[in-house]
Amino acid sequence: MAGEPSNAPALMDSPAVPPPLPEPVANPPRGFWSALGLGLAGAAVMFVTQFLVAAIFGAVQGYQYFVDYHRAMPSGALHQLATNPLLLALCVFATLPTVWAALWVMVRIQRGGRFADFLALRGFRWTQLLIWFPVLALVLFGSQWLLHALGASDDSDFTLNLLLPGPAVPWIIAAIALGAPLVEEPLFRGFMYRGMARSRWTTLLALVIPNCLWVLLHIQYHWPTLIVLFLVGLVLALSRHYSGSTFVPILLHLGMNTFAVVATLSLLHPGLDLSRPSVLACMMQAAAAKKADDNSSAIAAYTQALTLDPKNQEALEKRGLLHQSEDDLDDAVADFTALLRLAPDSARIHYLRADALTDQRDYAAALTDLNRAVALDASAYRAYTLRAYIYDQKNDFKRAIADGQTALRLHPDYLPAIRDLGSAYHDSGDYDHAIKQFDQAVRLAPRSARDRVSRGTAYEWKGDYDHAIADFSEAIRLSPRYAFAYFHRAYCWQQKRAYRKVYLDLTRALEIYPDYTAVANGLAWFLATCPDPIFRDGAQAVRYAEQACRDTHWKNPTYLDTLAAAYAEHGDWDKAVWWQEHTLATTKTPDDMARLRLTRYRHHQAYTE
Repeated sequence: MAGEPSNAPALMDSPAVPPPLPEPVANPPRGFWSALGLGLAGAAVMFVTQFLVAAIFGAVQGYQYFVDYHRAMPSGALHQLATNPLLLALCVFATLPTVWAALWVMVRIQRGGRFADFLALRGFRWTQLLIWFPVLALVLFGSQWLLHALGASDDSDFTLNLLLPGPAVPWIIAAIALGAPLVEEPLFRGFMYRGMARSRWTTLLALVIPNCLWVLLHIQYHWPTLIVLFLVGLVLALSRHYSGSTFVPILLHLGMNTFAVVATLSLLHPGLDLSRPSVLACMMQAAAAKKADDNSSAIAAYTQALTLDPKNQEALEKRGLLHQSEDDLDDAVADFTALLRLAPDSARIHYLRADALTDQRDYAAALTDLNRAVALDASAYRAYTLRAYIYDQKNDFKRAIADGQTALRLHPDYLPAIRDLGSAYHDSGDYDHAIKQFDQAVRLAPRSARDRVSRGTAYEWKGDYDHAIADFSEAIRLSPRYAFAYFHRAYCWQQKRAYRKVYLDLTRALEIYPDYTAVANGLAWFLATCPDPIFRDGAQAVRYAEQACRDTHWKNPTYLDTLAAAYAEHGDWDKAVWWQEHTLATTKTPDDMARLRLTRYRHHQAYTE
């Protein structure tokens, strides 16, 4: 156009409107911290599910799992969870739907797009398995070799106990081999890795943090096994990182667990026949039953092990000890005798049989075994201790003291030897040396009420009633239902003429132990003969004296003497005279006081101390 500057730009060269701005992305994916928090929430869903299953299981089965969860959370709760194979299987299967449902919600909250894409549930090259399976095997076998070299526990007993013969075996196999990988890998190596791996540094954290959480799920193991699991988890995480697929760690995890199950089953079931247990399976079943205080089941399991291997010395010994603990002494002796046929020169087995024979009061046979034991092993301090006890029972105090001293030279702090030597001194009348031995026992076992009573009894026989009362009182403080301590303290109170305390201690002892015949007799004698008339009660004395006589089939002269005194206090003179005459007739060497009491009863006079 005319008059327009020549250097003016043409209209078509200038845009009529500015170019549009880029469209903002709607709802961008959340970052590292969101993925970490949601991952922790997913782990919490897993834990809560298992908690609820355990609570329901406990309610149905009558077990205390819910209480154990509440008191011991989290490590003790997980340990309780892992001790019952059926419960563990139920927990794993219950977490499958809850964790996968939680994952679906978590992916939505994380704004991760398609569910399968975010969890990397996609195909992969099979060469990845050819790479990572050998790496995983190398880590597993290398770490196991290192654990054994260091003497550390590998927790193999845990898996063995889970797969012991029982109705839950198929379920726990499926839970370990299939359920666990399908629950744990999508959460830790699927969701958490994908959501946290945002940069080079966060990728490193994404490999480590979820792995630490995964290891914490296995807190029932000891720390060496947890270290191995951490290394295994790193292999699983790296396989996810380099393959780009969560299916790779799932298959690795599945293969690892399946191999462990098959290897364990081959030990417990010959030929993988689940209906046929091995000797190892029987031994482990017995150990588990014994731990649960089910001795009858433990004995049955040891018997089955001996059916498979009649020369299994461990099964014979442990079954013998269980028979002895159940007072099946003939069976215990039979087991130890069979064991001695296999190992005739074992000092320990001679000692074990001697111990069972001692419980049978067959002291002659027990001494034969103990003499053989110390001949085979001059350092067998337990054999010397038991032999000292037997000599004490046979009133051979000199030999008892000598053997007790020998045992303590071999093992100066062996508490049974200290106690038995103290008893030998006490029974021989050497109360000062007895007190010295029990001083040592109290020093080694300050919470033992038994040792306080033993020392108190020595003080009592020595006539040192103040020290005796102090020991009996401390024993009662340590063990408030120790009837024997109340009974002997009552005698000491009587010597100090503290009659109210005598009455209180005797009645308390009888309240604790109503069938304590000696206490019933002591209370009857106190009520019949107490110098303080306030405490005399003839009717009650007759009642307790009749109880003591009835319990001893009317054959104990001391108790019959008490009954006569009770009838005298009650005013029934004919019965008092009759029972006192009967007492004198059945006593080999009646004392003058018994004759004096008869004279008093004939003159209608009660007897008081």
